[in-house]
Amino acid sequence: MATLNILYNAKSIDLIPLGNGERCIIGRDAASEIVIDELIVSFHHAKIEAHGKGFLLVDLDSENGTFVNGKRTNSVWLNDGDAITVGNHNLIFSNPMIIDIPDKLHKSIVDTISISSDTFKDLHRHQNVDVSGESNYKSIKPMVLVLLLDHGKIVPLIEKPITLGKASKSDIVLKGLGVGANAGIIEKLADGWYLSYMGGLAKLRVNGKFSKKPVRLKEFDIISLGRTRMQVLVR
Repeated sequence: MATLNILYNAKSIDLIPLGNGERCIIGRDAASEIVIDELIVSFHHAKIEAHGKGFLLVDLDSENGTFVNGKRTNSVWLNDGDAITVGNHNLIFSNPMIIDIPDKLHKSIVDTISISSDTFKDLHRHQNVDVSGESNYKSIKPMVLVLLLDHGKIVPLIEKPITLGKASKSDIVLKGLGVGANAGIIEKLADGWYLSYMGGLAKLRVNGKFSKKPVRLKEFDIISLGRTRMQVLVR
């Protein structure tokens, strides 16, 4: 089983197992799977996603960056023995089953890797991977969020993830009791836009239903959190 050994001042303080198909949030928010309570660490700083036998580390647009083996990264496949640095903590990734990056990429994370389109294609040709997911990504219909209780304000869904929460730096600032500083995020993946719950006592719901797993958004869906209502429409 893959694990993260959490080190502070060169001393091990915790050992976190990473399960298949799971997502692990690293950050200052108390609802994170790995809580690092430092001011230089963002509330939702980074995440690790399991895809098949591989584990992908993604920086969540943190202010001070995520580092792997001393190099700042936006996203990277983890290899056995990699040292992840978040704030003043080091997280040592261990998975003896992996000795190199996976030979295939899950279609839902095509967009999280910060490389050019040509480099993307060359990488996949070298690995003999079907790049049909990229064409699906380009054919996704543009969508917008209509804030129903804010005079019909329209927020376009764009390439960059859209953050929702009480924090003033959120793309859509939400108010209300129990709303998390970083309540959720909308990301464009290979086959559409997905809403993911991030934290807070108040739960983001799509058409009245809460899900811990990312939810693919469809036209006319209603996203709600407390008094806030947003409708998804094709632009």
